[in-house]
Amino acid sequence: MGDPTRGKPGKSASSLVTIYVVVAVHNRWPFTEQFLASLDTQRLPLKTNLRVVVVDDGSTDGTNRRLRERTDTSVLHGDGTLWWSGSIDLALSAIRGELNSGDFVYLGNNDTVLDSGHLAALIRASHESQCDLVGSMSYEIWPTGERYPVTGAFRVNEQELEVVNVRPEEIDQFPIDALAGRGLLLSARAARAIRFQPKVMPQHFADLAATSRLIRTGYRACVSLDATSTQLERAGSSVEFKPRLSQFLNPKSQLYIPALVSFWAAASSRKAPLLWRMPIRAVRQVTQGSYRVR
Repeated sequence: MGDPTRGKPGKSASSLVTIYVVVAVHNRWPFTEQFLASLDTQRLPLKTNLRVVVVDDGSTDGTNRRLRERTDTSVLHGDGTLWWSGSIDLALSAIRGELNSGDFVYLGNNDTVLDSGHLAALIRASHESQCDLVGSMSYEIWPTGERYPVTGAFRVNEQELEVVNVRPEEIDQFPIDALAGRGLLLSARAARAIRFQPKVMPQHFADLAATSRLIRTGYRACVSLDATSTQLERAGSSVEFKPRLSQFLNPKSQLYIPALVSFWAAASSRKAPLLWRMPIRAVRQVTQGSYRVR
């Protein structure tokens, strides 16, 4: 297992801030290479140190060999069963003991290319708005070639059992109930407190569940519209698809039953109605012929 603090210079909390960049990968080295290259272009504030921690969850395309060539990148390994949630959990477990009060943890996706001011904008928003969780804004590349702006903020509607993305023009109009794990900055305090549930939420809903728990317990969340990036692929949970029964037991699916039940059980103030509302919503979605989580 790699050491996230390998080559780390001595520091004090008052003189140097460290941003731990955590990204989970499984194959798709060209995407990972572009993401890492965009980290190299970041215009960071003075006295800010960048540490990159990649969790390679069983890649078979040479990703591990390529990562070993980067002396500034620490690598943790999985066997292909960690998925996103388990990978992030593994990295945070390795990092938490090294965090000082002024440090940050940044969760990124390897199919994202960060603009050069991305991390600096997130740090600025955290300080100016006193936020423990700061989401960003990405531009999805649609099949038409259009760049579509998407924020990392979401509203959770427990009455309709819907998770709705907050559009850029709405960002100051609605409270933020949850934040996506793609392009998310966590203060040291939030990074120590956040917890994932890899067994029941290996992939989808894991980020929303973890951030919504923090927000409900008093951690302040905001979004920096200046922290921009290009999303090379649309988020899987934002794409409509035709449901199949096999997807309800597939950990990679947006319809994975343990994740859906666990998320709504935690997010709902009234537990009993879930017993009949969730099946009704599932039937409605299936009969409509398409499904989209967010």
